[in-house]
Amino acid sequence: MNKISKISLSVCSILFCVFLMTSHSQAQPGQQHHPPMLPDSSRIVQIVDELAKAVSLSEQQKEKIMKLHFEHFNQAKNMMEKEQKHHEDMKKAHDDLREKFEKKIKALLNEKQQAGFEEFLKRQHERRDRRQHRPPR
Repeated sequence: MNKISKISLSVCSILFCVFLMTSHSQAQPGQQHHPPMLPDSSRIVQIVDELAKAVSLSEQQKEKIMKLHFEHFNQAKNMMEKEQKHHEDMKKAHDDLREKFEKKIKALLNEKQQAGFEEFLKRQHERRDRRQHRPPR
């Protein structure tokens, strides 16, 4: 393999590893999913410096790769922010739907039954929270 092919392969391998670090990992069922931490600008510079030494990048290559890193992580940050907003919107919609549902049930119950229903819901939430390792409400 010639030197350029080795460098290209090394660059692709490192970029693939960086991509994997930024992609979402699968959370175990019942566990909270947290997005991966994105490197700050000093860490990006450090990554590119390490790459430059590892594969002997020219200054021109280093500049272009540095720009690609900053663009990539900026896009990843924007995507994560959109996903977070979507998650919050879906949670709100789900909560609103559940509240309407519970209100309809309460409308069919007398006062004593409503109190029992509230206790029933509290036990259900506690059971679910224990299964999902959440702190109690």
